[in-house]
Amino acid sequence: GPLRPARLRRSHDGSWVPLEVVGQNRLRDPHIEAVVLNLRDASERKRLQRRHHALYNLGRSLSSVSAPHEAAEIIREVADELFPWDVFTLDLQSDDSNLTRPILNVDTINGQRVRVETPGGVHSTSELARRIAVNGAELIRVEDLSAMLPGAQPFGDVNRPSATLMFAPIRNRQKVIGILSVQSYTPGT
Repeated sequence: GPLRPARLRRSHDGSWVPLEVVGQNRLRDPHIEAVVLNLRDASERKRLQRRHHALYNLGRSLSSVSAPHEAAEIIREVADELFPWDVFTLDLQSDDSNLTRPILNVDTINGQRVRVETPGGVHSTSELARRIAVNGAELIRVEDLSAMLPGAQPFGDVNRPSATLMFAPIRNRQKVIGILSVQSYTPGT
C-alpha cells in the first residue's frame, strides 16, 4: 500500500518546505521490484489545517467568555498561530461609532510582547477605523515608513511605524462592534 511519510527539504530560497512522499509498487509482477515516488509540497495543506484548527478552537473558546478582555486574549492567542505579528490591537466601538474603547494593545519591544496601556482610555474613533467598519477588512503595505498612515490612531513608539497592517471589523451578527488589527514592523510579512 502507499506510504506517506512527512519530509522536510530546503527550497531554492533556503527555507524548509514540508514534502508529502507517496510511494507505491505499481507493478504487479513479483519478479520486478519497482516503486514509484510522488513528491508534493504540503505547505499549503498544512497551513490550511492549522488555520482550520485555530478557527475551530477560537469558536469553542469564545462561546464561554463573559468579558471583552477575555475574548481579546483568546483572539490574540489564535493570531499567534495564524500570523507572524509585532503589534496586536483590539478596540470596541460605541453604539454610535463615535468613540473607541481600547481593549487590548500588545507591542513587541526588544523581542518581548508587552501590553501597552492607551493614555486616556476612550478616544474618538479614527477615520481609518470608520472606513474598516463600513468597507470591511483591509491589508495595507506601507511603502514610505517615514509617513504617518492616513487616518490612523497611533499608539506606543510612533518612531517605529508598522510596514504591514491587517485590519478587520468585529461583528455581533450584522453590527460592527469593534476593530481588530495585526501588524508587522518587517516589510513584506
